[in-house]
Amino acid sequence: MKKTLLIGLALIIVLLTPACSCSGSNSNGEDGGRSSQSNSSTVKDFELTIYSDKEIYKTTDKIQIWATLVYSGNEETVTIWHGLPSIGFSVSDGKDFHTESITLTVLTSTTLGKGVVYSFPFEKTGVYDNNAPNANFWKKYYSNPDLVLPAGEYTITVTGGFSLSPGAIDIGLSTELKIKVVK
Repeated sequence: MKKTLLIGLALIIVLLTPACSCSGSNSNGEDGGRSSQSNSSTVKDFELTIYSDKEIYKTTDKIQIWATLVYSGNEETVTIWHGLPSIGFSVSDGKDFHTESITLTVLTSTTLGKGVVYSFPFEKTGVYDNNAPNANFWKKYYSNPDLVLPAGEYTITVTGGFSLSPGAIDIGLSTELKIKVVK
């Protein structure tokens, strides 16, 4: 019981710490040349791009995934309304492996500048049943802050969980890419 409580408290602390504080960088819209693959989606003057440094990884590799968000509308700034974090990642092999971003359901806002590139590194979030048959796998997975995956093919999805006014519907911004992990 104490172990479950400690895991729950640790998860709450992680969730209360923003996964990205939306720090602007590299305002030319590029990712600095560090990616080998990317995919973008644009909705309502927002472009969300997901990147990985490779297409194929080994089971021992630290997988590098990140996303950028750029506002390109008519105004010099825009305020978005969101929970924490405003950008979330999920990982799935389409079978047994699936993680989903956890968002703290508080209402906060962030002001974005036009043309500024905001970068969001991949961070693990999620929960698992400590009594499940695969609990040891998930405990090991979440205890390592790096993204290291078993052999397989994975879809990494990034979602912009924000709206343009308090109480409005999420704008529906999402994109994904595929990676392969080999032994």
